Amino acid sequence: MFTGLIREIGTVRKVVPSSGGKTFTVEAPGVVADLRIGDSVAVNGACITVTDILSNGFRFAAAPETLKKTTLEKWKPGTKINLERPLKMGDSLDGHWVLGHVDGTVKVTSRKPAGDSVLLTFELTGDLPAYVVPRGSVALDGVSLTIARLEGRRATVSLVPHTLENTNLGDKKVGDTLNIETDILGKHVIQYLKSQGKNPKITLDFLKDQGYI
Repeated sequence: MFTGLIREIGTVRKVVPSSGGKTFTVEAPGVVADLRIGDSVAVNGACITVTDILSNGFRFAAAPETLKKTTLEKWKPGTKINLERPLKMGDSLDGHWVLGHVDGTVKVTSRKPAGDSVLLTFELTGDLPAYVVPRGSVALDGVSLTIARLEGRRATVSLVPHTLENTNLGDKKVGDTLNIETDILGKHVIQYLKSQGKNPKITLDFLKDQGYI
C-alpha cells in the first residue's frame, strides 16, 4: 500500500523487450539506498517488483498486461517517473490509500495557471466517472490529489508549488497521458451496492449518509 506522496523523481535509463513485456532500468539514487531485490516500488503509480539492484538505481520487468493498461508502454530512456516506497507500519498516512493497481490512463485536456498553482484538467474514459467525486481523492501518475472540479467526464485537480517541483506533473502538458487510480473506498462502496441491486450516484454526501465516511 502507498500514500501517493512521491519520494523521488527517477529517470528511465534503459528499456529492453523481454518475454512479451519489457525490462526497465531506472536511475534513482535516493530510493535505492534502502532497496532490496523483491521489494515493491510504485513507478508513476504502478506497483512493480524490483528484480535487480544497481549502484544508483534498480531494474524491474513489466508484463504485457501492465504495459497495456498504463503509460509504461510509452516510456523511453530519459523519461521522468514518480517513485514511492510502500507504507510501513507506524508511518503516517498523509495522502490517501493508493494500492498501485492502475485503473487505466487519462489524457490532459487543459493546463491553466492559478496564482502559484496550476489547474490540470483531464478526460475520464470508460467507467472511471463512477469512481470520481468532487473533493474526493485520486492518484495521477502515483500522486495523491483532490478533485477540485468535476464536469461530466472532465475532472480538474490543483497542483500546488510543492507538487509542481517535486513530481513529474510539473512537466505535463495538454495531450500527455497519465496513469490514474481512483479511490479504493469508492470502488468497494459501488461493488457492495451493485451486489445489492443498487446503482446510485456516488457523492461525498451519499458516502456520509451511508456511514462510509
